Amino acid sequence: MTLIREANALNRTLVDVTTTSSLGEVITAGGLDYEVALHDLQSNVVTPDGVTRVDFAQSGVVRMDTLTPLGVVGERYTPIQNADAFEPLQYLHDEGFIETFEQAGTLGDGQRAFIIARLSKQISLTDQHHARVLFSTTHDGSGAYSVRAIAERLFCANQIPRLTQLGKSIMSIRHTTSAAERVQHVRAAVLNEIQWFDEYADGIDRMLNTTVNTARTNAFVNQVAPMPPRGKATQRQVNAGTKRQQDLLGRIHGAHNKNIEGTVAALFHGAVEYSDYDARGNNAERILLGRDVTFKQRAWDAALALV
Repeated sequence: MTLIREANALNRTLVDVTTTSSLGEVITAGGLDYEVALHDLQSNVVTPDGVTRVDFAQSGVVRMDTLTPLGVVGERYTPIQNADAFEPLQYLHDEGFIETFEQAGTLGDGQRAFIIARLSKQISLTDQHHARVLFSTTHDGSGAYSVRAIAERLFCANQIPRLTQLGKSIMSIRHTTSAAERVQHVRAAVLNEIQWFDEYADGIDRMLNTTVNTARTNAFVNQVAPMPPRGKATQRQVNAGTKRQQDLLGRIHGAHNKNIEGTVAALFHGAVEYSDYDARGNNAERILLGRDVTFKQRAWDAALALV
């Protein structure tokens, strides 16, 4: 039985760039072909003595094609254009680390830019996955250039970010780093992230080979999506908790888990699918910014405890 979801949770935000053959085409297709620049910030302050112009020490980052302000940054901030920030990806592609570029796009007005590529690294499982890596840069001073591993389960297009080292900083590159250093940093970061795929494959393989009954399934759901404390929760909170558990069970036993039904892997991937498609808020934004990691980590730990 083959059942592939037509679109993953990122498709409404990112553009499919699988038909591109170069980084330049990716940047154009993904809408990343804009430049940013620093501009002084001033304000006119009205006082009893008249209007006085106040000059701020900070600078504003402006998207130059639309003249949209993207953020306020400090004196040490140095803009890195998208073309320069993602330049190491062409090297990685030419050297064989990257098999193909898959998705690209931005959040907001262009404050954050992303490219996702499929790695040549294979994930050998009976339940088909492939290894991806997310590259991102920011233009509003809120973060740095970062590299993050993502495993995608092809059967249901689940997005599983690197789940180890939760809470620790991801390998990143400051906007003051030179272009030559960026190439080396990005290469090292990708090699570092690749190591996680072996750990992931080992965990999923054990989950695929461990069956579960109804009692263990319900225990998993209670641990991953616990009900609010009895006697302290409102009826609305109880109803929301009940629906959350029902939705989670629906994903575990749903069509996209039929090929692994009755295994611990179905529990974990049901939780990931719930996070990607049912959880409140902007699903794509949570995945791109790494805000989905806490829930998926809890599901991963609960599933591993059963094998």
